[in-house]
Amino acid sequence: MIDIDQSSVLAALSVAAGLTVAGVMMTWPAVSRRQFAAKVRQLSIETAATPISPAAGSASLVKARPIYQRLYNALHLETQSDDGDMRSKLRMAGFRGRGPVTVFLVARSLAPVAAAAVAALYIFVLLDLPYPLSARVTAVIAAALAGYYAPSLYLQNRILKRQTSIRDAWPDALDLMLICIGAGMSIEMALRKVADEIGGQSRELGDELNLVTAELAYIADRGQVYEALAHRTGLDEIRAAATALAQADQYGTSLGDTVRVLAQESRDGRMADAERRAERKKALEAKRAAARAAKSGPKTAKP
Repeated sequence: MIDIDQSSVLAALSVAAGLTVAGVMMTWPAVSRRQFAAKVRQLSIETAATPISPAAGSASLVKARPIYQRLYNALHLETQSDDGDMRSKLRMAGFRGRGPVTVFLVARSLAPVAAAAVAALYIFVLLDLPYPLSARVTAVIAAALAGYYAPSLYLQNRILKRQTSIRDAWPDALDLMLICIGAGMSIEMALRKVADEIGGQSRELGDELNLVTAELAYIADRGQVYEALAHRTGLDEIRAAATALAQADQYGTSLGDTVRVLAQESRDGRMADAERRAERKKALEAKRAAARAAKSGPKTAKP
């Protein structure tokens, strides 16, 4: 029985983790981004005949490259493409259509193999680490597990960044929308104007509002459009705004009053978040000051 040194295992795992990053990044290709105007035009044409359903996903806006499509077919990943949770996360990350689904499934299937192969190449061949065989095999297995979860971690990180960008710009977007509606603009014209103005601050929110404008031009049920926006962003603030706008359209209440209430609530929420962050920062600085004072305090003399 081989005796495994714990430090040897940790050292091998750290080397494998570093090598895994390069292997995984090569297997996660960047989906080519077309011009947004072409995306909106294609979505508008396709959604004219097909109503929007949050579970069904958006229209096919991005096509996967032929090599990924061939790998997708060779690995028989068709059964996994119907995962509603995966499709929802891809939409929340800004990936729309079947192309990103194909790329993600291929990356998730091949990343463990690529990560294990790169780790094995470095550990067993190039570096020839002086560790027990069981420790090196454990490191390769850990690299394979890291490769399997790497695409999901990347997707989750992209969702968080996108949601942060949209959340930070949302109060300003509501203020601009209130001004536009107060000036007599329709909801479509107001959204288009806000999308143009807010795009410099948050490209993600500008893209979403442009998409909503295109959908409103072709879809009679505005409630479905607002609901689709809430599902694509995954933010409670936008879900509440979508519900309020849908109810205002359904019951014929004043759109200006609805947007005014939403804008006020959004400003209050942002102010509350700023106060909470300031309080946390103040408490952290107090703890650091107390720790520094404890370290630099007078030392008791030894008897």
